[in-house]
Amino acid sequence: MREAAERLAARLFDTGPRIRAVPAGAPPAVPALVIGRRAAIDALLAQPSWQLDRDAPPGSHGAVAWTARRGDGQPVMVVAGNDAAALLAVVRPLPHYRGKSYIRFSGRRAVDSGVWPPGDSPLTYRFTAD
Repeated sequence: MREAAERLAARLFDTGPRIRAVPAGAPPAVPALVIGRRAAIDALLAQPSWQLDRDAPPGSHGAVAWTARRGDGQPVMVVAGNDAAALLAVVRPLPHYRGKSYIRFSGRRAVDSGVWPPGDSPLTYRFTAD
């Protein structure tokens, strides 16, 4: 799983990502990309400090990716796969869906994708005048 997650992270970033194991307890105080086995992701997101404002898109396909915000406001992109093969299958196609808020894959094929309602994206920042 680690090798698959590292390959996927490297493909998603234009520059090399800083890869760290998820700390027990509090998440880092920065935006994060979380990649792992679906069961481990579900357990992580069940922790109060990691709860997101969006649930994973439903379905039990090979891999799923979505964007959300943690309770502290930090944006998170989550990629969960049933196994390492599911993550490796999306290494090439996932970066082509950067304009989507969520996407589900069956193998390398996207079977569902969409965009959160306008203005509700976890990666949106609203500038205000003082």
